[in-house]
Amino acid sequence: LQLPILEVVNQGDYPSKVSKIVMGVKGRSQKILVVDDKMENILFLQDFLLSIGFRVEIANNGRVGLEKINEFHPDLAIIDIVMPEMGGLEMIEVIRHNSAYKNLKIIASSASVFSTDQALCFEAGSDAFLTKPVVIKDLLKKLEDLLKIQWIYREDHQEDSSSDDLTNSADQSEVDIDNLLLENLYEL
Repeated sequence: LQLPILEVVNQGDYPSKVSKIVMGVKGRSQKILVVDDKMENILFLQDFLLSIGFRVEIANNGRVGLEKINEFHPDLAIIDIVMPEMGGLEMIEVIRHNSAYKNLKIIASSASVFSTDQALCFEAGSDAFLTKPVVIKDLLKKLEDLLKIQWIYREDHQEDSSSDDLTNSADQSEVDIDNLLLENLYEL
């Protein structure tokens, strides 16, 4: 699975747009724990993260997630907020009260766009918030910022496109890819 990250090149100097496709991560392969009760979310994130070089472990609720942290020792955890048995907020609070995991980076994830829900995640100890459905460029930016990593890109050059076309095509690609993956998962 290769998803483009598009950026505009100075249109005055270059008549083309550059499509950057993330191929991997420079340096050591870091470990990410994905905790979510929805299998389609787990599979989407797991497949994408594995494809760009991360080691990934999964859990379907907060209790299992805490066990996986003890076994897997991830560099970062992506944690859904609403789950059975132990929700994400409780899981984050447990993690933050354990000094052994003070350096674990946490991205809270939820379909909720309410600022109050996001504020609760940060109060619990989350380092970042990611809305669902996940937008790949947002995920990549949060991973880059929190893990202090650099991406390995493959560049594709395409002629005669305006910056408006570039932005629109990037947004549309992400929606189409997300919808396509979800449709395929539902068929399973």
